[in-house]
Amino acid sequence: VEESDLVDALEERALTVANKFKSMEIAIVLWALARLGRRPFAPTQAHIHDQTPALGEAAAIEEGIDVFAAEKEKQYSAAEQEKERDGIGRADELECRTTALVAALSVRACVERDSFNPQDISNTLWAIATMGFSVDSTKRAHVPTKRLLRALTARALTPHVMQRFKSQPISNTLWALASMRRTPEKRLVAALTARAQEEMNSFNPEDISLIFWAFATWGIEADAQLVSALMARARDVAGDFRSLAISNTLWAVATMRLTPDRQFVAALTARTLQVQGDFKEDELSRTLWAFQELGFKKKKVDTSAQIDEKSAQSDENSGQ
Repeated sequence: VEESDLVDALEERALTVANKFKSMEIAIVLWALARLGRRPFAPTQAHIHDQTPALGEAAAIEEGIDVFAAEKEKQYSAAEQEKERDGIGRADELECRTTALVAALSVRACVERDSFNPQDISNTLWAIATMGFSVDSTKRAHVPTKRLLRALTARALTPHVMQRFKSQPISNTLWALASMRRTPEKRLVAALTARAQEEMNSFNPEDISLIFWAFATWGIEADAQLVSALMARARDVAGDFRSLAISNTLWAVATMRLTPDRQFVAALTARTLQVQGDFKEDELSRTLWAFQELGFKKKKVDTSAQIDEKSAQSDENSGQ
């Protein structure tokens, strides 16, 4: 049995039992789909939009799972007809099933939202963003995902849940929301910002870069205390930065037109030199652009002083 066939079979089974999944299972399945490179089928957006039940009673939401199962069957039939008529490959069939499964799990997550913990929330949002969903109506957004975002936002803002957010869920949640170009809810950003400052000593370079990147992508001003704390933490863990984190961090700082302190700049530039051989093309372009925007200049050489020194040495040698 090939790996792809195994994954296909498990995805099919997951769709069949989607209405029984609990919060952690929902988050793990979505995370796995994203890591496996599964992507939704964009053309189903309008059709799903028309058939999505209004959010309300849990029973009504549960009925939505059957709607998406029916949609899957219709898409399968359409895909089979297309393949017979035009020779379209198996990829369309996979996208149809993935779309139906993500939609069904989004609906199910709304039912189970009160059992989601910070890790479940961040994993789910990360997966949805990684698979290419967006709240931008011109992209792959659909109603279940939009409602899922609202449900998880409300859950995250529950005081006892927010208090349990640690460094990775904080950074992944902010990154996911920014990746989906979602205009951040001020209360959620404020709460995550406060938690970030409380958890700052556990932040690693990736966490730092993701938070900087999120605020730069939104184009909103980050809290001054958060920026100061992130820069201080970046100095402390500069030796662990990799090329991607360096490029994203510097790009974000330059994009937000922040004024970094000398220690921050010195630490990241020194680390850049240490890992310069690891930089990919896009990382190089972002980093060089950031250096230019931040006013980094090549140190000028005082040639006149060097010439005078050489002349003095020459005179001294000739006199010997």
